[in-house]
Amino acid sequence: MKKNPFKINTYQTHVHIYGGQLIFGDAYEIIKVFKKDHDIKNVHPFESNKIQIKNLKQNKIHSFVSSDHDGGCWTPIYTCKKKSNYVDSIFIDTAAAHLFPYYTCPDVCKSKNHLKIINEMIEKVLLENKEKIGTKKDVARKLNFKSQSILFTQSGGIVNFHTKDDKFRMDYTKTVEEIYKQLDKLYWNPDVKFLNYELQEEEITFDFYVDGLSYGGYGGNSHLMYPVKSLVEDVDWFANYYAKFYGDERDLYAKQKPKKEDIKAVKKFQDKYSFLGVGLNNSFTEDEDEIEQSMQKPLIESYKSYVEEHGFIHGYYIVPSISKSELNDWTNLYE
Repeated sequence: MKKNPFKINTYQTHVHIYGGQLIFGDAYEIIKVFKKDHDIKNVHPFESNKIQIKNLKQNKIHSFVSSDHDGGCWTPIYTCKKKSNYVDSIFIDTAAAHLFPYYTCPDVCKSKNHLKIINEMIEKVLLENKEKIGTKKDVARKLNFKSQSILFTQSGGIVNFHTKDDKFRMDYTKTVEEIYKQLDKLYWNPDVKFLNYELQEEEITFDFYVDGLSYGGYGGNSHLMYPVKSLVEDVDWFANYYAKFYGDERDLYAKQKPKKEDIKAVKKFQDKYSFLGVGLNNSFTEDEDEIEQSMQKPLIESYKSYVEEHGFIHGYYIVPSISKSELNDWTNLYE
């Protein structure tokens, strides 16, 4: 029996954004938009709710989409890569970006056991939907990568990243092909040093990710994007997964004992970003007693809140189009 040829086997990167939304899709198509209006400071096309993952229409083929969360965060990306070293499939963990909007994670994250569970969750969604392919109940959404390349970056008028050389600038007057080649070189073989948010790493940027795909656009329906849910759709299973692989958290139901310095740090953050300075009513700022009370809540409460808003979706699996016959052949996907 055939195995899934697009099994996730590699942790690729965490992509950081400073604000707005994470957008991803055909690299050339995103660059075309940036070339057209990268200097526009108002509402940008990539901010449209119509291209958010949760709002994508079933019968429409998309060249790029945006995440369903806003603000500064880090999104883990995992890939399937084989001998060609091009990307065969991608898993994007959007829940981790919500729950742990920072880079650090325990050693067990990205481990063989972690990848095994990711693939088991993917297997579940594929098998559950193999009879729904092409029907109104199909949960997959269509993506087209005509250029056979993919780009992850912050929404806005440019591919946002920071170099130690303040004079360095991307030239968006160049052709799409020239810009892509420059981005590819900057990511994989840079001749500049980078400034990465909260990281000392200078040899690579985490502010965007660009890569070549093994499969391009054929017939306008080159890839499908599936929502990937918990193996067991239960709050405890969901919470324990993220507590183990991303948070290194224990005793999820225990009342927390925040340190005074952590309380003061939260207070300082709230004051910094409060609206008091512009004369607006600010319900965001709390006193330290209120902050302490909030920080004492059991860790499980944050997971419950996430599930109430987003369900048990961990992220999204992007894979070349799969037919019913192929899925029927994959009766023993993983060993």
